[in-house]
Amino acid sequence: MEKRTSIWYIGTTAGSITALDNDERIVLRVAGNMLEAVNTLKSGPHPDAILCEVQFSGGTAFELHEYIRKYQELNRVSFILLSHEFNAKTYMSAFLSRIDDYYVLPLPSNHDLLSRLSFLAEYRKKSPEAIIDSG
Repeated sequence: MEKRTSIWYIGTTAGSITALDNDERIVLRVAGNMLEAVNTLKSGPHPDAILCEVQFSGGTAFELHEYIRKYQELNRVSFILLSHEFNAKTYMSAFLSRIDDYYVLPLPSNHDLLSRLSFLAEYRKKSPEAIIDSG
C-alpha cells in the first residue's frame, strides 16, 4: 500500500479543500486558528505539508511559518501559503520568508498538488537551507 500524504490545512475556508478530504491518498487535518495549529504541531506526528491561509483567526501564515522553522523536527515540513487572490506584496513576503510555495485558490488538482508536495519533500531532504533555522 502506498504511503498516504499527511496534509494539515490551517485556515477558515475549509470548503476550499473539500477535494483533498475525499482523496484516499491524503490524510487531511484541519485547524481553524493559531492556538489549535500550534497545539496540533506540538502533539505530533508531524505532517508532510502545511497548507495555510495568509490570514486566519489568531494569527497569520507568516507567524506560523516563523514558529515552525524554529524547531528542527518541523524543518522538513513543506509550508504552502494560500490566498484568495494574488497580492504582489504577499507573494514577495512569502519569497523573502522562504515559504515553500504560494497558491491562489482554488488549489490545483490533487494529482498536481501531490506531485508538487513530493518535489518539495525531496528538495527539503537535500537542501542544506531546509535544515537551517531561517529565523
